[in-house]
Amino acid sequence: MALNIKNSAVEELAEEVARLAGETKTEAIRRALAEQPHDPQAHALLGLCLAKQEKLPEAQAEVEQAITLAPDWDHAHYCRSVVLQERRRYADAEAAARGWPSLHAELRRIDPATAARLAPADAQRIQRALEVWRLSGRPLSSWHRCGPRDG
Repeated sequence: MALNIKNSAVEELAEEVARLAGETKTEAIRRALAEQPHDPQAHALLGLCLAKQEKLPEAQAEVEQAITLAPDWDHAHYCRSVVLQERRRYADAEAAARGWPSLHAELRRIDPATAARLAPADAQRIQRALEVWRLSGRPLSSWHRCGPRDG
């Protein structure tokens, strides 16, 4: 998988530390985070590393943590966009392998109300409904019923 990630001094340093310690870059960053858990750069970089490994839910959590720690840091928002792009690419590949009717059936199990109003071939809306559920843990219909602040 080829991610569009800007090379940075932090990433180069993580690679060097990992090489010297005989561990993967992901392991080196996790070790650094154990010592400094409030480092937004490390969270963002770990999110990108996890995205490269297709561990997309973990990657999403790490970049969201970077944004929480440094909401005005543009690079954290860039990292979030990279991870979201990978999640969409993964969803497209899943659709190609399984077919939209299969994903519609999955949506029917997760969110019957939304699935009932979507045609089995409505690729864009099925993908979005599944994306909302995967990112938030809530079905799209619950967002429509309650809104973002209600639970």
